[in-house]
Amino acid sequence: MADPRKQGALGAFLLSICFPALAFFLEGTFGLITGLTAVVVWWGLALPRRVIWGLSVLFLAAAPFVLIVQGLPKTNVVGAGFGVEHLLAHRLVVLSLVLAALAALSDLLNIDPSRRRRRSGEPLG
Repeated sequence: MADPRKQGALGAFLLSICFPALAFFLEGTFGLITGLTAVVVWWGLALPRRVIWGLSVLFLAAAPFVLIVQGLPKTNVVGAGFGVEHLLAHRLVVLSLVLAALAALSDLLNIDPSRRRRRSGEPLG
């Protein structure tokens, strides 16, 4: 039978390497930057999964307000310029989905850097 600590370390390694690649595949350069930043911050600050989930919900909830601040369309037909003019709301949604995916995968793989921090008694990094 395999050692659970080795399985956890392998899962953490694969998540850290494969997650930014998956984010790049799904959202391009912005997804890669967001995925890399999310993984580095998550490990560097040893954030609990609930913080990642909370940030995901917060960014998703902020997107409609950003869309309203950037301006709603003046006509019944939304043109191609609407997406270009409202890129910040789109980026917030992408950031939210990347964080949700990271939290969900870490839940599935049972990876939590904050547990490791609590066990050792000192911050990571």
